[in-house]
Amino acid sequence: MKLFNSYIKTFKGLSREAWMLSIVMLINRSGSMVLPFLGVYMTDHLNFSLENAGIVLSFYGIVSVLGSWLGGFLTDKFGEYYIQSWSLFLSAPIFLIIPFFPSIEMMAFLIFLQSTISDTFRPGEFCGDHQICKT
Repeated sequence: MKLFNSYIKTFKGLSREAWMLSIVMLINRSGSMVLPFLGVYMTDHLNFSLENAGIVLSFYGIVSVLGSWLGGFLTDKFGEYYIQSWSLFLSAPIFLIIPFFPSIEMMAFLIFLQSTISDTFRPGEFCGDHQICKT
């Protein structure tokens, strides 16, 4: 019980903004849990080869660099709350339409789009009143 109380005391002093950011980050990162199951879906239900499923899923990792760069660029222009809101709002529908496009090319395109949009969220995590975004 002492350990539990110590754990709770550690986080009691956090601001409302810190709590909101952590909740929004949890929502954003939860979308990444789809990826391992997407690999199973592509190999078991769509009968993609392991190589093709790996190629499609590699788009997510490679393009996340583009999404992070784009997110930083857009965050500087429009602000972190605006970009994070749109990133969360637009990434969910893309996950929902993936099953309607079972070809390798369309799946790769949708994963490209999904990764770009969902990773525009990440640079805004470090902004706000922090000095890192003001340099």
